[in-house]
Formats: sequence, structure tokens, C-alpha cells
Amino acid sequence: MENKGNIFHRGVVKFVDDHRIVVGIVSQSACVSCSVNGSCSMSDVKEKEVEIESWKGTYTRGEFVEVIASESQGFRALFVAYILPLIILLITLIVLLQTTGNESLAAAASLGVLVPYYGILYLLKEKIKQKLNFSIRKLN
Repeated sequence: MENKGNIFHRGVVKFVDDHRIVVGIVSQSACVSCSVNGSCSMSDVKEKEVEIESWKGTYTRGEFVEVIASESQGFRALFVAYILPLIILLITLIVLLQTTGNESLAAAASLGVLVPYYGILYLLKEKIKQKLNFSIRKLN
């Protein structure tokens, strides 16, 4: 698969069956590659799991692989998870500040409006998962 327009993450196969492969990916913050990274804590490193439902070849548990997604999928996920909720929060905050003048109410309501937003995302996770297609390849 060509490198242009794709996002690559290295990981380890955690689970394989006939229908899916689960790959564990270690996500590190940018400071991990910094020259003073010894002062950073382990909270800067997180493991995430990615499910791949369509692949070619055979994979075994413990094998090192590379998970590939298109940049457009990455931007879509970024928008849905971070940018859209920020926009909703800011609009709610501004509207309530202008209409009520009560800062406490506006702050609480703007944070509270995110609860149903993320609840809806949780309910739609299977539909969202269908739109996020990852591919996998072995590391040489």
C-alpha cells in the first residue's frame, strides 16, 4: 500500500479469529521523543486496540504489524471526537451567556451538553465502526 495519504501505526497482534484481528497500538505523546523525555510520566503512553475485519494473509498472536488508515478517516475521527464537541460547547456557552448572563449556568450547561453528544456517539459506535476501515500488513 502506498504511503501517500495514509496513517501508519505499529502494533502487536493481540487476538486472531476467523472474523477479526485485534491489534494493540502504543500511543505516545509528542514529548516521548523529546531529549528530556525521562522527566515525562507513563501517563504519556497509552495502549489502544484496533479491530481489523478484512485482511489478506495469515497473522498470529504476538506478531508485529503495521495498521494503516487513510488520512481522511483520521480527519473524520478527529472532527467527530474533538472538533465538533468543541464547537457545540462554545456555541452553547456563548448563547447562554448572551441570553442569561449567568456564567455558572452557561459553563455547566455547555459541559452538560457534551454528555448526550458522547452518549449518541456511543450508541452509534457500530455504525461509525463500519465507516472506519483499517488494513494491516506485516513488518519486515
